[in-house]
Amino acid sequence: MLNHLHVKNFKSLVDNDIPLSQLTLLTGVNSSGKSSVIQALRILNNASHSHLHFNEHINQYEGAITELCGHGSYSDLQSKEGSSGEVASIQFKIYDSENGKIEICIKDGKCVCIEHGFPLRYFNNIIYIGADRLGPQVFHSNEMEFENPIGVRGEHTYRFIASHQTETIFSPMVVKTEKQSLRFAINYWMSEISPGSELAAISHDNLDISSIEINGYRPTNIGFGMSYSLPIVTALLIYSNPSKSDNKKNLICIENPEAHLHPRAQTKMGELIARAAASGVQVIIETHSDHLLDGIRIAVKRGLLSHSSVELLFFEKEQGATKIVNPKLNEKGNIDHWPQGFFDQFMVNGSELLR
Repeated sequence: MLNHLHVKNFKSLVDNDIPLSQLTLLTGVNSSGKSSVIQALRILNNASHSHLHFNEHINQYEGAITELCGHGSYSDLQSKEGSSGEVASIQFKIYDSENGKIEICIKDGKCVCIEHGFPLRYFNNIIYIGADRLGPQVFHSNEMEFENPIGVRGEHTYRFIASHQTETIFSPMVVKTEKQSLRFAINYWMSEISPGSELAAISHDNLDISSIEINGYRPTNIGFGMSYSLPIVTALLIYSNPSKSDNKKNLICIENPEAHLHPRAQTKMGELIARAAASGVQVIIETHSDHLLDGIRIAVKRGLLSHSSVELLFFEKEQGATKIVNPKLNEKGNIDHWPQGFFDQFMVNGSELLR
């Protein structure tokens, strides 16, 4: 398990220690640095899958070194608030004994990673599902990525379900029965989110596409919440399956799993996330939902997940730099400290209405 990040001179993360646990919630105001943490993790993941040779010193590398694609120029990544002469760096710790670090530098006008210490090839694979997920689609392409078979926008979800729906999910922490098919597990949790939902997936191999129906209807005739939540439910179920030992080596990062969901459904999503983390897969969630947080708190109170396995991180900015506050959860689901802006808007609004 990845249990610590130290990010320096990277966007608004000037010099931040970031504790991680089996389940970590990134919360806080918009543009406060939450997504930058996930971006830093994705950079580590991209570097670990580059299959390129690293050397400790940038001027003594053999062959190619990792170029960071899709994250903008180096000036986009380097902190504007930190020291201009320092390179951006991301340090990480796996369990308590293994440490590693990468630096993000410029070489011949290209943005590159330099590795130090613990080899990145041992870094956990990250399954990332972003906030910009596909809305309702009639078909998905049958293309699939090895490292992320669901896709960062959920674009491979239909194909994955169609190909694996009869496989056994064995995890009493995730479904109430001990042994059922993936299709049963997906339908169980989609019904928890939207009562009465029944999903069927079909792969049209001759056309290289896959489709789904929900209660006999195309997704385009169903609300956005179903399409936005299906990739998340699928990923949490398949990567929390303890019968596959490699799943514990994965880290699931999800942005805004509450999008387009009713408050009750958001609470149920929080419960599923907690159950998945309890099954052994590491989960990092970026969220603005107090209902999702409550779902996790209720799961802790019910004993589904240990309070010591949860990190709550609240992000705010001071003079352009990210500051992180770390409220603690106890075994009853209570939170010891509620910093201003930490899911307090309901009380703020209530006070205003009672005046």
